[in-house]
Amino acid sequence: MKRIVVKEIDRLKSSTFDDKIVSEYLIYFVINQGGEDIILKGFTEYGENNKNSKINEIILENFTKNELTTLNKENIIEEVSFFEPIK
Repeated sequence: MKRIVVKEIDRLKSSTFDDKIVSEYLIYFVINQGGEDIILKGFTEYGENNKNSKINEIILENFTKNELTTLNKENIIEEVSFFEPIK
C-alpha cells in the first residue's frame, strides 16, 4: 500500500516576522511490500503551505484516480506529531 508519512521535526522562530513560528517537516512517500516499509522519496519542507503543496504534488504524481476514490485521506496520509517517533 502506498502512503505519505509527514513528520514535524523542528519549530523555528522567525526574528524577521514578529517571532512567527515556522515548522520544518520531513515528508516521505512510502510503499509497503511484504510487511516492510520502503521509502521511495523523501523531502524537507518549511511551513504549512509548502508541506501541503508537496503532499498534493506527491499525490498527483503517484496515485491514480481509482486509488484516490477507493482510499480515504486517513489511509493515504499519516501525520506524526513533533513529539511522537515515526513507527
